[in-house]
Amino acid sequence: RVAGHKAGAEAVRRALRAASDNGVEVLTLYAFSSENWRRSSEEIADLTGLMRFYLERELNTLLKEGVRLKLIGDIDEALVEFRSALRCARRAGDVERAADVRAAYGVALVMAGRPRAGLAQIEQAADGAVGAAAGRIQIRRAHALWVLARHSEMLRAAQRAVDLLAGSGDLVWEARALNHRAMANLALGAVDRADADYARCEELFVRAGQRLEYASARH
Repeated sequence: RVAGHKAGAEAVRRALRAASDNGVEVLTLYAFSSENWRRSSEEIADLTGLMRFYLERELNTLLKEGVRLKLIGDIDEALVEFRSALRCARRAGDVERAADVRAAYGVALVMAGRPRAGLAQIEQAADGAVGAAAGRIQIRRAHALWVLARHSEMLRAAQRAVDLLAGSGDLVWEARALNHRAMANLALGAVDRADADYARCEELFVRAGQRLEYASARH
């Protein structure tokens, strides 16, 4: 089976090259269907690892060609999974994890067209959160506000995230906070500030070995 998956990955590479050579601007690929979750845990690990391997191997080419990667899926199914994850975190008594999942669930609700309910979930998650955990929730709030094009509020949330995560030692989340502050500044016309934040977050992503998020910030 793994050999078949590798052959499929090579077919994707050829399809991307053909699309670029023939001026195709948008290409939709079905890489991991919901049925794949019914496979064994070993095969799921093989599939996701294979996707990660090929994305990292082709990263320089993707950057050179100006390729942007966007993930799409079933938002309603995602909401079901978030609610299940939240129940599990609460049963385990993991307060910080439950708050983190709730904040992510809030973002999913916003993306599903339920902004009031989504922002309420994020506010509930933020209640009582401190330190880096609070910073991660502020990033979720900033992202939700970005989806809603409420850029001034987004900037305030991103600034709080930057303040909370600076010096925390968590390079990935500090970079994400800077990335969201850059997005907000750019939307508000503060180009120089956005450029400085993008440069810093790219540096942190590279130091953390997060090449895909580095590529996303670059584009």
